[in-house]
Amino acid sequence: MSNSKPLNVLQNRFNRVLEASVIKNHIRKALLGSDVDTSKEKTIPAIAEEIGQPKHVVHWYLTSMRKYSLVVETSNREGQYHKWALVSRVPS
Repeated sequence: MSNSKPLNVLQNRFNRVLEASVIKNHIRKALLGSDVDTSKEKTIPAIAEEIGQPKHVVHWYLTSMRKYSLVVETSNREGQYHKWALVSRVPS
């Protein structure tokens, strides 16, 4: 029985990491344009509706993705919400 608790902790951590990865991929796909080099600008409510997650969850992931320069908060607004876009990566 003593081995089951560490195993459960490890399984829970793995599931959280997997869920985070899935949500970030859904956000990336929502912001991807039809061309690989372009990005759509969308608001948090639009992304949340598209991927089926609450707005506060999408906001949390977008701000964490912004920290690592994966997305930017654009100067364009729709109502009270800023639009977000993927950062284009230039191959080196």
